[in-house]
Amino acid sequence: MSPRLRPARPEDDDWILSEHRRHYAEVEGFDAGFGAAVASALADFRAAPQAARQAAWLAVEGTARLGCLFCTEAGPDTARLRLFYVAPAARGTGLAGDLLDAAERFAAGAGFARLAVSTYSAHAAACALYARRGMAVTARTPERAFGRDLVRLDFAAMLDAPPAGR
Repeated sequence: MSPRLRPARPEDDDWILSEHRRHYAEVEGFDAGFGAAVASALADFRAAPQAARQAAWLAVEGTARLGCLFCTEAGPDTARLRLFYVAPAARGTGLAGDLLDAAERFAAGAGFARLAVSTYSAHAAACALYARRGMAVTARTPERAFGRDLVRLDFAAMLDAPPAGR
């Protein structure tokens, strides 16, 4: 598999929303509130006035969409990862790392000093990826979300300079 990354475009939003809804309903048992949260994140991204401080990537192979990752401004010095998804067929291929590399390079190049992301403890692969990349857990918060009892984990890392890739 040799997917390429390209900017995520508005015409990709239906696929991004559909994949997030389907996957998290089937695998995590998340209710419709999750799809609403994804739709809200997409709308916020598209409406953001400072496009130079945000970016989004879609991984594609031919016409197949395989994954996505969004990077948004969370504060003057902090970039936040959002909507990180890799299709089941592309998992274990290094695609998640490629998407994360692109986000780290963008964030550092855009002048952010810190990279942050939130996920749930049940997402073991994502948690392991963030830990391998030197991101530390900054908060653990039990919460009721999307029809489930979950533990949200907030991760963060400092960005000194654009990474050379891994």
